[in-house]
Amino acid sequence: MSTTSKTRTLSSIRFWFAVSIAGCASFTTGPRISYRPGGDFTAVEQSVDKITDRSGSNRSNAKSVDLGNESQNPTEKLRSENPKQVENLVASPRKSAGGPRITPQGVTVPAQLELTVQAPERKQLNSGAVFRLTIQNIGDLPAEDVVIESHFDDALVFPGSTDTKVQQSLGRLVGNESKEITLTLVGKEIGTHQSRFSVTSKGSEAVWKSVSLEVVRRQMNVRVVGPTERTFGSRAEYLIELINVSPVTLHGIRVRIRHDSALQPREATDGVIQEKNDLSWRVGDVIAGEGVQLQVEFECRSESDEACLQITLVGENLPTERIESCLKIKPIKGILDVRVEDKQDPVSVGNPVDIVATIQNRGLHEARDIAIAGQLPSNLEFDSIEVRSGDRLLSLNHRVEANRISLDKISSLPADALLTITIHTKAIRAGDARFQIQVSHSASRNPVTVSESTTINPRTSRSAWHASMTTF
Repeated sequence: MSTTSKTRTLSSIRFWFAVSIAGCASFTTGPRISYRPGGDFTAVEQSVDKITDRSGSNRSNAKSVDLGNESQNPTEKLRSENPKQVENLVASPRKSAGGPRITPQGVTVPAQLELTVQAPERKQLNSGAVFRLTIQNIGDLPAEDVVIESHFDDALVFPGSTDTKVQQSLGRLVGNESKEITLTLVGKEIGTHQSRFSVTSKGSEAVWKSVSLEVVRRQMNVRVVGPTERTFGSRAEYLIELINVSPVTLHGIRVRIRHDSALQPREATDGVIQEKNDLSWRVGDVIAGEGVQLQVEFECRSESDEACLQITLVGENLPTERIESCLKIKPIKGILDVRVEDKQDPVSVGNPVDIVATIQNRGLHEARDIAIAGQLPSNLEFDSIEVRSGDRLLSLNHRVEANRISLDKISSLPADALLTITIHTKAIRAGDARFQIQVSHSASRNPVTVSESTTINPRTSRSAWHASMTTF
């Protein structure tokens, strides 16, 4: 071969090699869609309009990437070519090892239910354990006829029932919708007990979880005394009593009250720490057989079907104890606003208890023929009563029969006028004393009924009570 021929051949090889290298650069830097048959998509669909080579120049060369028609969605192309493969992919959604599965656009994920259970690990004997269940449909399509079933050991009791299985229908859950329900079970035997929660859709089980609860010997009794119903603008008073029923001193006792926004704290036992919707006390050590009583008073500042307090008790080597107490805050119906409070709470046996009821006419016109009756509990002894209209003392006859107090009718109460009734009593026996008052007038169909509870301690009570209060 001549020198000239060799030179031409070498130049041709160099030119072919350079073109090949340039072409490879265009494809290795462009976006890709990777799909493994029978598996998941491993990349999000990407738009391939231009391919850039290493030199930085752009070339309209989308057709060189094997995606077929540029206007067709890659997922739709795969579906049209092999619909069975795509349906199999979607019917078994799962997570990849690197995190959540990335679902391509245009693929509808069928209903898939998830169950989350929040529950305590340990509870005291005869104490309520609250299980919070969250059921969520993480798919796109709705889940129909969803039902949650709870099965639990015989040693766990659902209050008000002897069954060891309860269920609740949740109906239809649309895509990404979730519902939360709570279940309270009381541990009646010491030991470890199981609860199983199952979620079904159209009668088929979709997901289930099992939870263990250890029930231990009771060390601290917790009791909450308070109203179950109040009117907007009135006050709700609660007493929380702790008693150490163990044979040893309990250390590091702390109490926290978390309240709904409908309840605004107005007074609380000294030593209280207030943070947003929380009130807390550092009680410290409680000696065996002794107790502590804490008090808090709230203003009911908005209507609510269920305004709640969550009381939490913690301590060293003490299972966390949680108690919930709720009340209904109603609007004032009619023209009379009736409220009642005790001036001493708690008290010891033998001490006076003054109960004050107020009646205000909030209407535009006078109220006529106002009838007032009160019912004293058996552990309060009647002493005397006085009625005032504003600052003026009224002379009214009263009768006391079987602890029921009734007054002569008041002929008229002008608009915005205020009646104050003070009943002087004496605590004669320990326990909770619940006073009730009923008020009606000529134009009312039903009487207004309001009650108030007072805690009466024994003379030799070992419960520590701090009379001084912090005002907010």
